[in-house]
Amino acid sequence: MTRPSVPLALALLASVGAAAGTVLAAPAAAIVIDPSTPSFGQEVAFSWSGGGDDVNLTVWCFANATTLPAQPAGTQLLVTGARLAEDGVFTQPAFLTFGPTSNWTGGGADCTAQVGVITYSGNSGNYQQKFTSRPFTVSP
Repeated sequence: MTRPSVPLALALLASVGAAAGTVLAAPAAAIVIDPSTPSFGQEVAFSWSGGGDDVNLTVWCFANATTLPAQPAGTQLLVTGARLAEDGVFTQPAFLTFGPTSNWTGGGADCTAQVGVITYSGNSGNYQQKFTSRPFTVSP
């Protein structure tokens, strides 16, 4: 008897587990950026693939070697954000445009999107806040 290849064996185990009622782990929640590599001046959609009661997005962009006008690397070009959910009601995606601004007239930038997720615990007044971030580059 020949043994199945590793990918085939994993697929078989997954199907057997699913058939037996085993819960398979869901993918982790993530910041979704569409398009994933935006261009200068382009409108970009941001969304959150997880849950939460209040979900807030903040985006920072900094100058890189392609930024116009030329600026020292790391110079802040843009800070913007949006609320993706309030009281568990999601209003996503949020659409943000990357340039032009008064100090960013062309070229690319290095950016980071951060999501802050607040989850409330019943009527106790207690809450938990978690953050996750995702770097991305705006191309010229």
